[in-house]
Amino acid sequence: MKKKCELCDSPAKMYCDSDRASLCWDCDARVHSANFLVAKHMRTLLCRVCQSLTPWSGSGPKLSPTVSGTLRLTMWNVKTVVLGFDK
Repeated sequence: MKKKCELCDSPAKMYCDSDRASLCWDCDARVHSANFLVAKHMRTLLCRVCQSLTPWSGSGPKLSPTVSGTLRLTMWNVKTVVLGFDK
């Protein structure tokens, strides 16, 4: 089951560990542009396929939408692709 945004029930795109919340792009921007302290929260991009945490993270009042996915190559070999670049 896909994670939903804690505030609006849209599909979650980001996870904020400080808030312990999964958020969509719009709610993330609204919450983290409230003041300079919450803008410092590090947020982690969720995989668009399985919604697990990806290696991509950032902070700031508004993070730009991006895409990340996890390709399952074999049962024991997982490769993460962020913005089309192998990591």
